[in-house]
Amino acid sequence: MAKSKSRVIVAGLLVTYCAVHGGHVRLIMFIAGILLYEALAGERVPALGALPALLVLIIGLLCTLLPYPGPAGYALKVSILFAAFFLLCFSCFRDSSSWLAGGFSWTPLRWLGNMSYSYYLLHGLALKGAFLVIALLLPDPRFDSLIFWGLLPPMFLVSLVPAALLFLLVERPYSLRVRG
Repeated sequence: MAKSKSRVIVAGLLVTYCAVHGGHVRLIMFIAGILLYEALAGERVPALGALPALLVLIIGLLCTLLPYPGPAGYALKVSILFAAFFLLCFSCFRDSSSWLAGGFSWTPLRWLGNMSYSYYLLHGLALKGAFLVIALLLPDPRFDSLIFWGLLPPMFLVSLVPAALLFLLVERPYSLRVRG
């Protein structure tokens, strides 16, 4: 219990420092994971339930769109996301039979989560290549919102293919193999 309180204090101090001076306030998301682990180890805290947890996630994500400028505004947005992430994950892990936990356990979503580092590494390069090809095919495109939304799904697939190949050929065999 004392460890949890000290970690909450550290998270609060980090947010306060970053709100005043700027800095890497997103580091508190790691503290959210630490607190999540400790909260799951204890039996005293009940879960929110699937629907309230989903609403917390939606509100947390929408709060990132708030127009609060400066380091204090950014620290506030990340703090709201910190709480939303904690509550969502806690609810899903505490009640793994809920429909929300089942949704986040959906196999294609888990695959994407497993290959997220490979996706992080290659998605920008894949998209840049795709846009270079589009520029050759359409020398003077007039991009409007319809074209943007129309290209979103195929561009996601274009960025997914090289990331999946990197994951299957490099990351999975070398980082996820059982060592004996």
